[in-house]
Amino acid sequence: MHQNFIEIRNPNIILITIDTLRYDEWLKILRKKMPLYVTKHIIEFSNVYATAPYTKASFKSIFTGLYPYTKGGYHSISDYLSLQKILYSKGYVNLGIPNTDILTSRFGYSEKFQVFIEGFYRKVYDPRNPPSFLNIPLLMAYHTDARYLMKIHRFINNIKIKMPPFLSNYMIKNEGIKINNLIFTANEVFCIVKKFIDKVIRSEKNFFVWCHLNDLHFPYNIYLNDNAFDDYGFQQVDIVNLIFLYLMLYISIKTGTDYFNHDIKEKLITFAKSMRITELLYIEKILTKFIEWLDEKKISENTILIITSDHGEELGEHGAFGHMGISNITHMYDELLKVPLIFYNPNLSSCKIDSINISLVDLLPTIADLIKKENSSSILYGVDGISISCFPEYNLKTRVLYSEASVFNKGKGYKFITTYEPRAIVVRIGPWKFIYYEKLKNKELYNTQKDPLEKENLADSYPDLVKEFHKLARLRLKSTRKITFK
Repeated sequence: MHQNFIEIRNPNIILITIDTLRYDEWLKILRKKMPLYVTKHIIEFSNVYATAPYTKASFKSIFTGLYPYTKGGYHSISDYLSLQKILYSKGYVNLGIPNTDILTSRFGYSEKFQVFIEGFYRKVYDPRNPPSFLNIPLLMAYHTDARYLMKIHRFINNIKIKMPPFLSNYMIKNEGIKINNLIFTANEVFCIVKKFIDKVIRSEKNFFVWCHLNDLHFPYNIYLNDNAFDDYGFQQVDIVNLIFLYLMLYISIKTGTDYFNHDIKEKLITFAKSMRITELLYIEKILTKFIEWLDEKKISENTILIITSDHGEELGEHGAFGHMGISNITHMYDELLKVPLIFYNPNLSSCKIDSINISLVDLLPTIADLIKKENSSSILYGVDGISISCFPEYNLKTRVLYSEASVFNKGKGYKFITTYEPRAIVVRIGPWKFIYYEKLKNKELYNTQKDPLEKENLADSYPDLVKEFHKLARLRLKSTRKITFK
Protein backbone atom coordinates (compact mmCIF):
# COMPACT_ATOMS: atom_id res chain seq x y z
CA MET A 1 0.00 0.00 0.00
CA HIS A 2 2.85 2.38 0.83
CA GLN A 3 4.02 2.17 -2.81
CA ASN A 4 0.60 2.96 -4.25
CA PHE A 5 -0.80 5.51 -1.86
CA ILE A 6 -0.60 9.12 -2.92
CA GLU A 7 0.39 12.02 -0.73
CA ILE A 8 -2.79 13.95 0.01
CA ARG A 9 -2.27 16.99 2.14
CA ASN A 10 -4.68 17.04 5.09
CA PRO A 11 -7.27 14.72 3.50
CA ASN A 12 -10.88 14.51 4.55
CA ILE A 13 -11.76 11.07 5.90
CA ILE A 14 -15.01 9.21 5.26
CA LEU A 15 -15.30 5.89 7.09
CA ILE A 16 -18.21 3.71 6.03
CA THR A 17 -18.80 0.59 8.12
CA ILE A 18 -21.33 -1.90 6.77
CA ASP A 19 -22.68 -4.20 9.46
CA THR A 20 -22.31 -7.96 8.77
CA LEU A 21 -20.61 -7.47 5.37
CA ARG A 22 -18.51 -10.53 4.54
CA TYR A 23 -15.41 -10.29 2.38
CA ASP A 24 -16.80 -12.72 -0.19
CA GLU A 25 -19.94 -10.57 -0.53
CA TRP A 26 -17.80 -7.53 -1.22
CA LEU A 27 -15.77 -9.45 -3.80
CA LYS A 28 -18.61 -11.23 -5.61
CA ILE A 29 -21.38 -8.63 -5.41
CA LEU A 30 -20.45 -5.10 -4.36
CA ARG A 31 -17.16 -4.87 -6.24
CA LYS A 32 -18.55 -6.51 -9.36
CA LYS A 33 -21.54 -4.19 -9.50
CA MET A 34 -19.58 -0.99 -8.88
CA PRO A 35 -18.71 0.95 -12.05
CA LEU A 36 -15.18 0.79 -13.45
CA TYR A 37 -14.50 4.47 -12.79
CA VAL A 38 -14.76 3.62 -9.07
CA THR A 39 -13.03 0.23 -8.91
CA LYS A 40 -10.01 1.39 -10.91
CA HIS A 41 -9.20 3.80 -8.09
CA ILE A 42 -9.39 1.54 -5.06
CA ILE A 43 -6.82 -0.23 -2.94
CA GLU A 44 -8.23 -3.36 -1.33
CA PHE A 45 -6.86 -5.84 1.15
CA SER A 46 -7.86 -9.48 0.77
CA ASN A 47 -6.90 -10.81 4.20
CA VAL A 48 -8.43 -8.46 6.75
CA TYR A 49 -9.82 -9.80 10.00
CA ALA A 50 -12.20 -8.36 12.54
CA THR A 51 -11.09 -8.61 16.16
CA ALA A 52 -14.45 -10.05 17.24
CA PRO A 53 -17.55 -11.61 15.64
CA TYR A 54 -19.96 -8.97 16.93
CA THR A 55 -20.33 -5.21 16.82
CA LYS A 56 -19.58 -3.93 20.30
CA ALA A 57 -16.22 -5.68 20.70
CA SER A 58 -15.11 -5.09 17.11
CA PHE A 59 -15.80 -1.36 17.17
CA LYS A 60 -13.53 -0.83 20.14
CA SER A 61 -10.71 -2.02 17.86
CA ILE A 62 -11.81 0.13 14.91
CA PHE A 63 -11.91 3.31 16.98
CA THR A 64 -9.00 2.75 19.39
CA GLY A 65 -6.53 0.42 17.65
CA LEU A 66 -6.82 -1.93 20.63
CA TYR A 67 -8.00 -5.51 20.80
CA PRO A 68 -11.31 -5.91 22.66
CA TYR A 69 -9.74 -6.92 25.99
CA THR A 70 -6.62 -4.77 25.90
CA LYS A 71 -6.61 -2.32 28.84
CA GLY A 72 -9.97 -3.65 30.01
CA GLY A 73 -13.16 -4.79 28.29
CA TYR A 74 -15.04 -3.24 25.42
CA HIS A 75 -18.06 -1.81 27.23
CA SER A 76 -17.01 1.82 26.64
CA ILE A 77 -14.26 3.65 24.76
CA SER A 78 -14.43 6.80 26.90
CA ASP A 79 -11.08 6.22 28.60
CA TYR A 80 -9.14 5.50 25.41
CA LEU A 81 -7.52 7.65 22.74
CA SER A 82 -9.98 7.17 19.89
CA LEU A 83 -10.10 7.99 16.20
CA GLN A 84 -12.49 10.93 16.51
CA LYS A 85 -10.43 12.44 19.34
CA ILE A 86 -7.28 12.34 17.20
CA LEU A 87 -9.04 13.97 14.25
CA TYR A 88 -10.71 16.56 16.48
CA SER A 89 -7.29 17.52 17.86
CA LYS A 90 -6.13 18.09 14.26
CA GLY A 91 -8.97 20.55 13.62
CA TYR A 92 -11.36 18.22 11.84
CA VAL A 93 -15.13 18.70 12.04
CA ASN A 94 -16.60 15.28 12.88
CA LEU A 95 -19.95 13.68 12.04
CA GLY A 96 -20.97 10.31 13.50
CA ILE A 97 -24.02 8.23 12.59
CA PRO A 98 -23.78 5.01 14.64
CA ASN A 99 -27.15 3.64 13.46
CA THR A 100 -27.35 1.31 16.45
CA ASP A 101 -27.97 1.81 20.14
CA ILE A 102 -24.80 0.00 21.25
CA LEU A 103 -22.42 2.58 19.76
CA THR A 104 -23.87 5.66 21.40
CA SER A 105 -22.87 8.35 23.88
CA ARG A 106 -23.68 5.90 26.66
CA PHE A 107 -20.60 3.93 25.60
CA GLY A 108 -18.32 6.86 24.80
CA TYR A 109 -18.69 6.94 21.03
CA SER A 110 -20.07 10.48 20.80
CA GLU A 111 -17.03 12.17 22.37
CA LYS A 112 -15.43 14.81 20.11
CA PHE A 113 -18.04 14.39 17.39
CA GLN A 114 -19.42 17.87 16.80
CA VAL A 115 -22.48 16.23 15.21
CA PHE A 116 -23.52 12.81 16.49
CA ILE A 117 -26.88 11.32 15.52
CA GLU A 118 -27.76 8.40 17.74
CA GLY A 119 -30.89 6.54 18.90
CA PHE A 120 -33.84 8.83 19.24
CA TYR A 121 -37.62 8.84 19.35
CA ARG A 122 -39.36 9.21 16.04
CA LYS A 123 -43.05 8.82 15.29
CA VAL A 124 -44.10 5.95 13.06
CA TYR A 125 -47.53 6.54 11.64
CA ASP A 126 -50.27 4.14 10.66
CA PRO A 127 -49.35 3.06 7.09
CA ARG A 128 -53.04 3.13 6.23
CA ASN A 129 -53.05 6.90 6.62
CA PRO A 130 -49.49 8.26 6.51
CA PRO A 131 -48.81 12.00 6.25
CA SER A 132 -47.56 13.00 2.82
CA PHE A 133 -44.11 14.07 4.05
CA LEU A 134 -43.30 10.68 5.56
CA ASN A 135 -41.88 7.87 3.45
CA ILE A 136 -42.99 4.88 5.50
CA PRO A 137 -41.00 2.19 3.62
CA LEU A 138 -37.77 3.88 4.67
CA LEU A 139 -38.44 3.67 8.40
CA MET A 140 -37.22 0.72 10.44
CA ALA A 141 -37.02 0.08 14.14
CA TYR A 142 -33.66 -1.18 15.36
CA HIS A 143 -34.76 -3.60 18.05
CA THR A 144 -35.52 -6.92 16.43
CA ASP A 145 -38.90 -7.60 18.02
CA ALA A 146 -40.31 -4.12 17.44
CA ARG A 147 -38.85 -4.13 13.96
CA TYR A 148 -40.55 -7.39 13.11
CA LEU A 149 -43.91 -6.33 14.47
CA MET A 150 -43.77 -3.11 12.55
CA LYS A 151 -42.86 -4.85 9.31
CA ILE A 152 -45.55 -7.50 9.76
CA HIS A 153 -48.00 -4.71 10.50
CA ARG A 154 -47.11 -2.92 7.27
CA PHE A 155 -47.29 -6.08 5.22
CA ILE A 156 -50.71 -7.04 6.56
CA ASN A 157 -52.09 -3.59 5.87
CA ASN A 158 -50.60 -3.57 2.42
CA ILE A 159 -52.38 -6.77 1.41
CA LYS A 160 -55.66 -5.57 2.96
CA ILE A 161 -55.90 -8.20 5.67
CA LYS A 162 -57.30 -7.09 8.96
CA MET A 163 -54.65 -6.96 11.62
CA PRO A 164 -54.97 -9.12 14.76
CA PRO A 165 -56.12 -6.93 17.70
CA PHE A 166 -53.00 -7.53 19.83
CA LEU A 167 -50.73 -6.36 17.01
CA SER A 168 -52.97 -3.45 16.16
CA ASN A 169 -53.08 -2.29 19.78
CA TYR A 170 -49.33 -2.68 20.11
CA MET A 171 -48.42 -0.91 16.91
CA ILE A 172 -50.88 1.98 16.71
CA LYS A 173 -51.88 4.33 19.47
CA ASN A 174 -53.19 7.83 19.07
CA GLU A 175 -52.45 7.92 15.32
CA GLY A 176 -48.86 6.77 15.80
CA ILE A 177 -46.33 5.26 18.17
CA LYS A 178 -42.90 6.21 19.36
CA ILE A 179 -40.18 3.59 18.99
CA ASN A 180 -36.73 4.18 20.38
CA ASN A 181 -33.54 3.74 18.36
CA LEU A 182 -34.90 3.73 14.85
CA ILE A 183 -32.18 3.29 12.28
CA PHE A 184 -31.60 5.04 8.98
CA THR A 185 -31.43 3.30 5.64
CA ALA A 186 -28.34 3.88 3.49
CA ASN A 187 -30.24 6.45 1.44
CA GLU A 188 -31.18 8.43 4.54
CA VAL A 189 -27.66 8.20 5.93
CA PHE A 190 -26.06 9.71 2.85
CA CYS A 191 -28.69 12.45 2.63
CA ILE A 192 -27.53 13.54 6.10
CA VAL A 193 -23.86 13.15 5.17
CA LYS A 194 -24.22 15.31 2.05
CA LYS A 195 -25.85 18.13 4.00
CA PHE A 196 -23.10 17.97 6.60
CA ILE A 197 -20.28 18.00 4.02
CA ASP A 198 -21.88 20.87 2.10
CA LYS A 199 -21.90 22.95 5.26
CA VAL A 200 -18.36 22.06 6.34
CA ILE A 201 -16.66 22.71 2.99
CA ARG A 202 -18.12 26.21 2.94
CA SER A 203 -16.17 26.83 6.13
CA GLU A 204 -13.02 25.48 4.44
CA LYS A 205 -12.38 23.00 7.22
CA ASN A 206 -11.47 19.35 7.00
CA PHE A 207 -14.09 16.82 7.94
CA PHE A 208 -14.30 13.30 9.29
CA VAL A 209 -17.49 11.34 8.61
CA TRP A 210 -18.27 7.98 10.15
CA CYS A 211 -21.51 6.31 9.16
CA HIS A 212 -22.57 2.79 10.05
CA LEU A 213 -24.95 1.12 7.57
CA ASN A 214 -27.34 -1.41 9.06
CA ASP A 215 -29.32 -2.39 5.95
CA LEU A 216 -27.54 -5.74 5.66
CA HIS A 217 -28.23 -6.68 9.26
CA PHE A 218 -30.94 -9.24 9.96
CA PRO A 219 -33.96 -8.85 9.90
CA TYR A 220 -33.89 -7.47 6.39
CA ASN A 221 -35.96 -4.69 4.90
CA ILE A 222 -39.48 -5.42 3.74
CA TYR A 223 -40.64 -2.94 1.13
CA LEU A 224 -44.36 -2.25 0.97
CA ASN A 225 -44.78 -2.60 -2.75
CA ASP A 226 -42.92 -2.99 -6.01
CA ASN A 227 -42.82 0.77 -6.47
CA ALA A 228 -40.99 1.45 -3.22
CA PHE A 229 -37.62 1.46 -4.98
CA ASP A 230 -38.44 1.48 -8.68
CA ASP A 231 -34.97 2.73 -9.58
CA TYR A 232 -33.39 -0.38 -8.10
CA GLY A 233 -35.87 -3.00 -9.26
CA PHE A 234 -36.72 -4.22 -5.78
CA GLN A 235 -39.68 -6.42 -5.08
CA GLN A 236 -41.57 -7.23 -1.93
CA VAL A 237 -40.17 -10.27 -0.14
CA ASP A 238 -41.91 -13.34 1.16
CA ILE A 239 -42.98 -12.50 4.70
CA VAL A 240 -43.63 -16.15 5.56
CA ASN A 241 -40.06 -17.18 4.74
CA LEU A 242 -38.73 -14.22 6.69
CA ILE A 243 -40.72 -15.17 9.80
CA PHE A 244 -39.56 -18.80 9.63
CA LEU A 245 -35.98 -17.62 9.12
CA TYR A 246 -36.32 -15.56 12.29
CA LEU A 247 -37.69 -18.57 14.17
CA MET A 248 -34.79 -20.70 12.99
CA LEU A 249 -32.32 -18.09 14.15
CA TYR A 250 -34.03 -17.58 17.50
CA ILE A 251 -34.35 -21.30 18.29
CA SER A 252 -30.75 -22.02 17.25
CA ILE A 253 -29.33 -19.21 19.39
CA LYS A 254 -31.42 -19.95 22.46
CA THR A 255 -31.48 -23.73 22.53
CA GLY A 256 -29.04 -25.07 19.95
CA THR A 257 -31.85 -27.35 18.79
CA ASP A 258 -32.61 -27.70 15.10
CA TYR A 259 -36.39 -27.89 14.74
CA PHE A 260 -36.19 -27.74 10.96
CA ASN A 261 -35.24 -30.64 8.72
CA HIS A 262 -32.27 -30.24 6.41
CA ASP A 263 -34.23 -29.36 3.27
CA ILE A 264 -36.25 -26.62 5.00
CA LYS A 265 -33.13 -25.23 6.63
CA GLU A 266 -31.28 -25.12 3.31
CA LYS A 267 -34.25 -23.40 1.70
CA LEU A 268 -34.35 -20.75 4.41
CA ILE A 269 -30.61 -20.14 4.17
CA THR A 270 -30.93 -19.77 0.39
CA PHE A 271 -33.72 -17.28 0.99
CA ALA A 272 -31.52 -15.36 3.45
CA LYS A 273 -28.72 -15.21 0.87
CA SER A 274 -31.11 -13.83 -1.74
CA MET A 275 -32.28 -11.19 0.74
CA ARG A 276 -28.68 -10.18 1.41
CA ILE A 277 -28.02 -9.87 -2.32
CA THR A 278 -31.01 -7.54 -2.61
CA GLU A 279 -29.73 -5.44 0.28
CA LEU A 280 -26.21 -5.39 -1.20
CA LEU A 281 -27.51 -4.20 -4.57
CA TYR A 282 -29.34 -1.42 -2.78
CA ILE A 283 -26.21 -0.42 -0.82
CA GLU A 284 -24.11 -0.47 -4.00
CA LYS A 285 -26.51 1.86 -5.81
CA ILE A 286 -26.64 4.33 -2.94
CA LEU A 287 -22.87 4.16 -2.37
CA THR A 288 -22.07 4.68 -6.05
CA LYS A 289 -24.38 7.69 -6.21
CA PHE A 290 -22.64 9.13 -3.16
CA ILE A 291 -19.20 8.69 -4.77
CA GLU A 292 -20.53 10.35 -7.93
CA TRP A 293 -21.73 13.25 -5.80
CA LEU A 294 -18.29 13.58 -4.20
CA ASP A 295 -16.71 13.62 -7.66
CA GLU A 296 -19.16 16.19 -9.02
CA LYS A 297 -18.54 18.47 -6.05
CA LYS A 298 -14.78 17.99 -6.51
CA ILE A 299 -14.60 16.83 -2.91
CA SER A 300 -13.19 13.38 -3.63
CA GLU A 301 -9.81 14.75 -4.81
CA ASN A 302 -8.90 15.63 -1.24
CA THR A 303 -10.86 12.85 0.46
CA ILE A 304 -10.01 9.28 1.38
CA LEU A 305 -13.09 7.07 1.52
CA ILE A 306 -12.70 3.88 3.53
CA ILE A 307 -15.15 0.96 3.45
CA THR A 308 -15.03 -1.91 5.91
CA SER A 309 -17.20 -4.01 8.20
CA ASP A 310 -17.24 -4.73 11.91
CA HIS A 311 -17.83 -8.47 11.32
CA GLY A 312 -19.35 -10.92 8.87
CA GLU A 313 -22.30 -13.30 9.06
CA GLU A 314 -22.74 -17.07 9.23
CA LEU A 315 -25.02 -18.45 6.55
CA GLY A 316 -25.12 -22.08 7.60
CA GLU A 317 -21.43 -22.84 7.04
CA HIS A 318 -20.86 -24.15 10.57
CA GLY A 319 -24.43 -24.97 11.51
CA ALA A 320 -25.52 -21.46 12.50
CA PHE A 321 -27.18 -18.42 10.98
CA GLY A 322 -26.32 -14.87 12.03
CA HIS A 323 -23.42 -13.97 14.31
CA MET A 324 -24.49 -15.28 17.69
CA GLY A 325 -23.33 -18.87 17.33
CA ILE A 326 -25.37 -21.75 18.72
CA SER A 327 -26.82 -21.92 22.23
CA ASN A 328 -25.15 -18.57 22.90
CA ILE A 329 -21.72 -20.14 22.33
CA THR A 330 -19.68 -17.77 20.17
CA HIS A 331 -18.36 -18.97 16.81
CA MET A 332 -14.99 -17.67 15.59
CA TYR A 333 -14.92 -18.81 11.96
CA ASP A 334 -13.83 -16.62 9.06
CA GLU A 335 -17.30 -16.13 7.61
CA LEU A 336 -17.65 -14.01 10.77
CA LEU A 337 -14.14 -12.55 10.97
CA LYS A 338 -12.95 -11.97 7.41
CA VAL A 339 -14.05 -8.53 6.27
CA PRO A 340 -13.28 -6.14 3.41
CA LEU A 341 -11.04 -3.08 3.74
CA ILE A 342 -11.11 -0.66 0.81
CA PHE A 343 -9.55 2.76 0.27
CA TYR A 344 -10.90 4.99 -2.52
CA ASN A 345 -9.54 8.19 -4.00
CA PRO A 346 -9.73 9.21 -7.69
CA ASN A 347 -5.92 9.58 -7.77
CA LEU A 348 -5.25 6.07 -6.55
CA SER A 349 -4.30 3.25 -8.89
CA SER A 350 -6.16 -0.01 -8.43
CA CYS A 351 -4.26 -2.43 -6.26
CA LYS A 352 -5.16 -5.67 -4.49
CA ILE A 353 -2.95 -6.77 -1.59
CA ASP A 354 -3.35 -10.43 -0.64
CA SER A 355 0.08 -11.37 0.69
CA ILE A 356 -0.32 -10.10 4.26
CA ASN A 357 -2.76 -10.41 7.14
CA ILE A 358 -4.34 -7.20 8.40
CA SER A 359 -6.45 -6.56 11.50
CA LEU A 360 -9.04 -3.89 12.14
CA VAL A 361 -6.77 -2.64 14.95
CA ASP A 362 -4.62 -1.28 12.10
CA LEU A 363 -7.27 1.15 10.92
CA LEU A 364 -6.72 3.87 13.54
CA PRO A 365 -2.90 4.07 13.17
CA THR A 366 -3.28 3.96 9.38
CA ILE A 367 -5.67 6.93 9.36
CA ALA A 368 -3.40 8.75 11.82
CA ASP A 369 -0.56 8.18 9.35
CA LEU A 370 -2.60 9.44 6.40
CA ILE A 371 -3.49 12.73 8.10
CA LYS A 372 -0.05 13.43 9.55
CA LYS A 373 1.54 16.79 8.96
CA GLU A 374 4.70 16.98 6.88
CA ASN A 375 7.78 15.76 8.78
CA SER A 376 5.69 14.83 11.83
CA SER A 377 5.61 11.43 13.49
CA SER A 378 2.54 9.23 12.92
CA ILE A 379 3.50 6.50 15.39
CA LEU A 380 0.88 5.87 18.07
CA TYR A 381 2.29 4.31 21.19
CA GLY A 382 0.32 1.86 23.28
CA VAL A 383 -1.97 0.55 20.53
CA ASP A 384 -2.12 -2.99 19.18
CA GLY A 385 -2.31 -1.96 15.54
CA ILE A 386 0.23 -0.59 13.06
CA SER A 387 -0.06 1.71 10.06
CA ILE A 388 -0.40 -0.35 6.92
CA SER A 389 0.26 2.71 4.75
CA CYS A 390 3.98 2.71 5.44
CA PHE A 391 5.15 -0.66 6.79
CA PRO A 392 6.98 -2.95 4.31
CA GLU A 393 5.11 -6.13 3.53
CA TYR A 394 7.87 -8.41 4.83
CA ASN A 395 7.33 -7.03 8.34
CA LEU A 396 3.75 -8.25 8.33
CA LYS A 397 3.92 -11.77 6.90
CA THR A 398 4.82 -13.48 10.19
CA ARG A 399 2.84 -11.13 12.40
CA VAL A 400 0.64 -12.57 15.16
CA LEU A 401 -2.98 -11.39 15.02
CA TYR A 402 -5.72 -11.97 17.56
CA SER A 403 -9.50 -12.03 17.57
CA GLU A 404 -11.32 -12.48 20.87
CA ALA A 405 -14.81 -12.53 22.31
CA SER A 406 -16.84 -13.76 25.22
CA VAL A 407 -17.40 -17.52 24.96
CA PHE A 408 -20.96 -17.07 26.20
CA ASN A 409 -22.19 -14.16 24.13
CA LYS A 410 -25.62 -13.56 25.63
CA GLY A 411 -26.16 -9.85 26.17
CA LYS A 412 -22.84 -9.06 24.46
CA GLY A 413 -24.00 -5.66 23.29
CA TYR A 414 -25.28 -4.28 26.57
CA LYS A 415 -23.78 -6.39 29.34
CA PHE A 416 -20.63 -5.12 31.03
CA ILE A 417 -18.02 -7.66 29.93
CA THR A 418 -14.92 -7.96 32.12
CA THR A 419 -11.52 -9.35 31.19
CA TYR A 420 -12.12 -12.29 33.55
CA GLU A 421 -15.01 -13.69 31.56
CA PRO A 422 -14.27 -16.98 29.71
CA ARG A 423 -12.99 -16.08 26.29
CA ALA A 424 -12.95 -17.48 22.79
CA ILE A 425 -9.67 -16.47 21.20
CA VAL A 426 -8.17 -16.77 17.72
CA VAL A 427 -4.41 -16.70 17.15
CA ARG A 428 -3.44 -16.20 13.52
CA ILE A 429 0.03 -16.40 11.91
CA GLY A 430 0.24 -16.46 8.12
CA PRO A 431 -2.13 -19.17 6.83
CA TRP A 432 -2.45 -20.84 10.24
CA LYS A 433 -5.40 -20.14 12.49
CA PHE A 434 -5.86 -21.50 16.01
CA ILE A 435 -9.15 -21.24 17.94
CA TYR A 436 -9.26 -21.81 21.68
CA TYR A 437 -12.43 -21.81 23.79
CA GLU A 438 -11.46 -21.12 27.36
CA LYS A 439 -13.38 -23.14 29.96
CA LEU A 440 -14.78 -25.38 27.22
CA LYS A 441 -11.15 -26.30 26.40
CA ASN A 442 -11.98 -26.71 22.70
CA LYS A 443 -9.00 -26.39 20.33
CA GLU A 444 -9.18 -26.06 16.56
CA LEU A 445 -6.40 -25.59 14.02
CA TYR A 446 -6.87 -24.70 10.35
CA ASN A 447 -4.66 -23.95 7.39
CA THR A 448 -6.83 -21.22 5.87
CA GLN A 449 -4.82 -21.13 2.67
CA LYS A 450 -5.57 -24.76 1.84
CA ASP A 451 -8.86 -24.93 3.72
CA PRO A 452 -10.49 -21.44 3.57
CA LEU A 453 -13.89 -22.83 4.63
CA GLU A 454 -12.38 -24.31 7.81
CA LYS A 455 -13.80 -27.79 7.35
CA GLU A 456 -10.80 -29.86 8.48
CA ASN A 457 -9.64 -29.42 12.07
CA LEU A 458 -5.91 -30.25 12.07
CA ALA A 459 -5.40 -30.03 15.84
CA ASP A 460 -4.75 -33.76 16.20
CA SER A 461 -2.42 -33.83 13.20
CA TYR A 462 -0.11 -31.06 14.42
CA PRO A 463 0.13 -31.40 18.21
CA ASP A 464 3.41 -29.45 18.45
CA LEU A 465 1.99 -26.55 16.49
CA VAL A 466 -1.14 -26.58 18.63
CA LYS A 467 1.06 -26.46 21.73
CA GLU A 468 2.85 -23.33 20.49
CA PHE A 469 -0.39 -21.61 19.49
CA HIS A 470 -1.92 -22.52 22.83
CA LYS A 471 1.00 -20.82 24.58
CA LEU A 472 0.34 -17.65 22.61
CA ALA A 473 -3.36 -17.81 23.49
CA ARG A 474 -2.58 -18.24 27.19
CA LEU A 475 -0.07 -15.39 27.10
CA ARG A 476 -2.72 -13.17 25.51
CA LEU A 477 -5.20 -14.10 28.23
CA LYS A 478 -2.63 -13.56 30.95
CA SER A 479 -1.57 -10.16 29.60
CA THR A 480 -5.13 -8.86 29.95
CA ARG A 481 -5.75 -10.24 33.43
CA LYS A 482 -4.21 -9.90 36.85
CA ILE A 483 -4.12 -13.63 37.45
CA THR A 484 -1.45 -16.29 37.35
CA PHE A 485 -1.77 -19.43 35.29
CA LYS A 486 -0.69 -22.65 36.90
